[in-house]
Amino acid sequence: MKVEAIEAYGSWNIATPTVPPRSELYCLAPIGVGSAQVEGLASYLMRLAEAHHVELGALMDLVGAYLPDPCRCRVPALRIQRLCERWREMPSIEFTLKDWVWATEKLTLKTNLGLLTMLEWAELIDLSSVYRYERTWCPSCYEEWAAAEQPIYEPLLWNVKEVRLCTRHLRPLRRECNYCCRIQSTVLRSSRAGYCALCGSWLGAVKGGDTLPRGLDPERQKWAVLNIQTLASATADLSRRLRRWQLTARLRAIERSNFRLFAKRPIYEIRAYLNGERPPSLALLLDLCWELEIGLSDFLTSDTVWSPPRSAIHISP
Repeated sequence: MKVEAIEAYGSWNIATPTVPPRSELYCLAPIGVGSAQVEGLASYLMRLAEAHHVELGALMDLVGAYLPDPCRCRVPALRIQRLCERWREMPSIEFTLKDWVWATEKLTLKTNLGLLTMLEWAELIDLSSVYRYERTWCPSCYEEWAAAEQPIYEPLLWNVKEVRLCTRHLRPLRRECNYCCRIQSTVLRSSRAGYCALCGSWLGAVKGGDTLPRGLDPERQKWAVLNIQTLASATADLSRRLRRWQLTARLRAIERSNFRLFAKRPIYEIRAYLNGERPPSLALLLDLCWELEIGLSDFLTSDTVWSPPRSAIHISP
């Protein structure tokens, strides 16, 4: 009887392969990290909700469920879904932002979402003086992005109180919908980037030009926006900055040599800044830097606080 040859086959590796962790929500990449037009955290959540085809409120319910317990204890009986909508009622906006960043990173497995906030500057700037509670936007930016088929989002810059002008289009930021004429909170359950959260209308270009608000100095506003843009873009790779005590010492030195720069502020507020009880407001820092002709980033990071005079700064639209 003829015996057939035995064919040898290669061995199989039946070990269970290592599977990388999976995120519960899409690992959506934020827009503009490291640039002056970095996206804000609220905008990121809006785009994340749109990617999942749900309302922002539904996403907030999910993210809110992952918030650490200390955050919930700070506001008893406040529904999780309204935490972001009523963030002004939080004892500390710094802790609130940290909680939301932590929970969102846990669900998306993104590790750089803190860069969508001003948290990196919390030691040197009072964050409650940074963020505004009303939604603002530049209609021309929306129209430009839509025409170029670029993602529609809200830059972090639009969330900052001291920013009132779009320096790219030289028009004031709007805060009233052109259709329903209502003002919106920064975040609502139905918020969607580029659209009114109250009537659903497109927030793009408005017929006719907008007049500058009374009392707004265009040159000073351009300078302020440029300096805030520098802070936002520097956050991603900033390797050094002053410590709180160093900033306090710097403020004391300025107060001793030029008290008039503090004269318009309430005395209790100035005392808190000079004693190091809390960081100064963004408005105060901008006022000081404007009068001293010092760049805000230099003021907060450098031992040598010198920068070119304002007349040497050119901002192209």
